[in-house]
This record gives sequence, C-alpha cells and structure tokens, in this order.
Amino acid sequence: MKFRTELDVGESKMNLNHHDQIMFIGSCFSENISSHLKRYRFDVDNGAHGIIFHPNAIFRGLQQIIDATRFSEAELVKSSHGWVSLAHHGSYHHETTSALISRIEQDIHRSHTFLSNSKLLVLTFGTAMGYWHKDHQMIVANCHRLPQQQFEKKLCDLYGMMEAAQQTLEALLRFNPQLKIILTVSPVRHLREGFIENQRSKARLLMLCERLEALYECVNYFPSYEILLDELRDYRFYTEDMIHPNSQAINYIAEKFDSYILSEKAREACAKLEPYLKQIEHRSVHESIEAAEKRKAESENQIRLIIQKEYLV
Repeated sequence: MKFRTELDVGESKMNLNHHDQIMFIGSCFSENISSHLKRYRFDVDNGAHGIIFHPNAIFRGLQQIIDATRFSEAELVKSSHGWVSLAHHGSYHHETTSALISRIEQDIHRSHTFLSNSKLLVLTFGTAMGYWHKDHQMIVANCHRLPQQQFEKKLCDLYGMMEAAQQTLEALLRFNPQLKIILTVSPVRHLREGFIENQRSKARLLMLCERLEALYECVNYFPSYEILLDELRDYRFYTEDMIHPNSQAINYIAEKFDSYILSEKAREACAKLEPYLKQIEHRSVHESIEAAEKRKAESENQIRLIIQKEYLV
C-alpha cells in the first residue's frame, strides 16, 4: 500500500563528478542545494551577487559575470546601512563606495573565471513579482530597505522575462559552449505578496522554464517545486514559519538532485565520504581542542584520498 505519490526525476543527464565545476545562481533554495554539494567537496560557486529571486535580476547578474562588468559610483545607492548595489543581495554593503566596488568586482572576476570552466549552471527562480526602481529603471535584486516610494511593485509577464532570458543565454553559450543548464523553481512560497499572487507568480516561472527548455537543447528542468508541494505535501516538511522547507525536506530534494546530475561513481564516492564528514562535524565537550583538530585533519586527509582514488579506475 502506498501512502504518497513519488516523483521520478529520471536518470542522470549530466554524469558530473568531483572534477567538474558547478555554479549556482538564484534564490535561497539554490544556496541550500549548493551547500549540500559543497559538503561533499564538489567544486561549487554561488555567483557574484548573492541571493536573488527574480529572473530578470538573475539574468542581469549573469550577464555582468559573462562580461566581467566594471562598476561605477553611479550604479550605487546610499541606504540606511551604507552604500549598496541594486544588482546585489543585501549582504553587499559598505560605508564607502570604493570598498563596495572593490568587493563587487573581485567577486565578478572570480565568478567570470569559474563560469568559463564550468560544466553546469543551476538557476533557481524564486518569484516573478519584481520591484522596479524608478530612477535606475531596473528590477532590483534587493530593495535594501530603501523608501517604498522609490519602487513600483509589478508582477512581470512571461514575455519580458523570456526576452531577458534569451539575450543572456545566447551570450552565455557563446561564452561557454560546453555548459549545461538546469532551471528550477524554488518551492518557497512568497506569501507576503499574497496567496493568489504567489500562485500566479510561480505559474509564470514554471512557464518560463518550460519555454526555455523547449528552445535550448542544453537546458533541463529539475522539479524541486513539485517535489515539495506534491510529493512532500505535509507541513512536517516545513520549518516553524510553515513556508520554508526544513532540513529533512532539503536533504530529500538534494538527494534527488544528486541522482539527476551526478555520475554513479560520484555518488559512490559521496557514500564513502559520509563517515569522515560526520567525524569532522562531530562536536564533543570531552575532547581537547588539539585532539579535535587532529581528528578533523585526519578525516580531511581521508576525504582527499578517497576522492583521488575513486576516479583513478
């Protein structure tokens, strides 16, 4: 007897391993999945803009990475907590424009180099509800607690998002022709916008993914949204806010993601790494600092040896 419907994500289409570079850009759910892969020592980068939810902001940031864009003071805005960039997450702020520009350009340069050698790019869309900055004429990555009158709230239509997506993907595939792309929609609901508005927003994101997958052979869709809302349709898979998936749900989706992108050899390597990762993560009140550091160093060495040995055959 079955008590739930299970979503089959299919066989791995990527066959990636520990030597392949993977970039993640998008919502906080994207960081959840990338953190899972980082734990298993995969070569992962989270882009140069921090957490971004809206497709247009994601594609603008991606274009800046491709172009290795230089920033100027004119692109920054003064907020209550220092200078900020409307193209970046709220974690990008500083008291001086020079320091902020330096950090932004360092991160863009790092991601530019990383993306040029990447095998896979994962884009996670969070919402189609955007905030248009009237002076800078753009859908922002983050409002940075700026005065509300500076923005116009708008549910973006599919055509505008498609135009931004196609322009960027064409540039991206010229920049790195070997790249595979996975699109996914974050299962985190944006209920502050309203229940109905959230559903309409997610529907547009799903349509955007469908259109892009049909247009580009290198683009595939991973159903993280459907796994949580259909297969794991129970509030026991959510945190106390009843909106965000809890660690159990994230781990479940991450494991399905592993089976979708990783080679069998890479998954076998991950299984062998698990005991040593747990040793590193273990905390003991009875262990001296020196003993703990020695234990962690020995486990890290074993992890390196396993990864090296696993791919020799």
